[in-house]
Amino acid sequence: MQSIADWNLLTRPQKAYAWGVVLLAAFFFFYEFIQMNMFNSLSTSFEETFTLNALQIGLVSAFYFLADSIFLYPVGIVLDRYSSRRMILFGMVLCISGTLLISIATNPWFLVLARFLAGTAAAFCLLSILRLAVQWFPSEKMGQVSGIVITIGMLGGAVSQAPLTWLIQDIGWRHALQSVAILGLVFLVLIFAFVKDAPRSQIFGEFASGKKQVSLGENFKKVVGNPSNWLAGLYIATMNLPIMLLAGLFGTNFMVEAYGFSVLQGSSISMMIFIGTIVGSTVVGIWSDMIKKRRGPMLIFAWTSLALFLIILYGPQFTGIWYLVLFFLLGFTTAGQILGYPVTRELNPGYLAGSALGFISVIIMTLPTVLQPLTGWLMGLGHSSGYVDYTLVDYRRGLVLLVVGFIVSIIVAWRIQESYGVNLDEA
Repeated sequence: MQSIADWNLLTRPQKAYAWGVVLLAAFFFFYEFIQMNMFNSLSTSFEETFTLNALQIGLVSAFYFLADSIFLYPVGIVLDRYSSRRMILFGMVLCISGTLLISIATNPWFLVLARFLAGTAAAFCLLSILRLAVQWFPSEKMGQVSGIVITIGMLGGAVSQAPLTWLIQDIGWRHALQSVAILGLVFLVLIFAFVKDAPRSQIFGEFASGKKQVSLGENFKKVVGNPSNWLAGLYIATMNLPIMLLAGLFGTNFMVEAYGFSVLQGSSISMMIFIGTIVGSTVVGIWSDMIKKRRGPMLIFAWTSLALFLIILYGPQFTGIWYLVLFFLLGFTTAGQILGYPVTRELNPGYLAGSALGFISVIIMTLPTVLQPLTGWLMGLGHSSGYVDYTLVDYRRGLVLLVVGFIVSIIVAWRIQESYGVNLDEA
């Protein structure tokens, strides 16, 4: 395997090629993030088409995360043994199929099955891309690379908000999703044509080096027995809740029903979480690589995220511009979650890193599987079944789960081991 010194010896075209491969692969994450968060824009349409309330919408949406959490660890093990490129292509095909099936759903159960398929595709997404990045880049660059990959994903999240809302209002939700499927086919062709695994002679790091293989039982035991994996997974999961609960599901209706904004205004405000995360992911990754620390920045961003959300949830009603700013800042600070990925890679031996990332991803996706319907249930306490107009009190009761999540993220960041930006194999 090569080192940072070998990276510095590469020519500009060689470095540009490495960036091109990983950034193009990251458009799978862009596309997957549209699927993950589009229910925020689709919730009103689904409420009207299928007569669903917040709890039922939360349950349908949660099947995405349920499928993701079921398949993430097996996919992590597979990634330790097979081509990243093939996994990315297979995941893209599943994701496009799920989008098309949702667009033709005729009842809530069909919607659930299609959502589950899209969630299955998600299990192949970020892990495959990060594995590819580890091959093409030295560990000293992984904070920056992870940040930029997450940034591209967040762009997809932003597209799933106001732009998708506008498209739904213009051509209807079914045709809007079919348009999204066509976009996926374009990405699939580009990835098939240009994304490659790194040649053996140019690999900087590997999830499985081929020098050491362990049984599945020993693999699982080592990954689950590492406390750092539990802490990193919990940190990412709790810092990711504004995307999973606000931007991805209830954010637009929160602004519309609690504060009287229009649907387009509400989706624009919700979209600012993604815009903030786009900026924050890049800044956080570069800063962390520069100071060669992970734990301190993780702690700082957890505290600031808690403070910002308390203002949003319990402060006085603000004008639209102030909510745009607050949601942007919340997205910026919760971008500290990206540091959980390099921490996981750095605190596990290379031959287990794919499985470790799969394991923490199970934690990340299991949390919204539980909390999305739980939030809807808390909001609906005291209301009858069926479509409901929720009040500010209802949203405060449901979204208090984010406050609890941020408190957990602070505790976790305090306890996690500092890796100093160095892989365990190299320490």
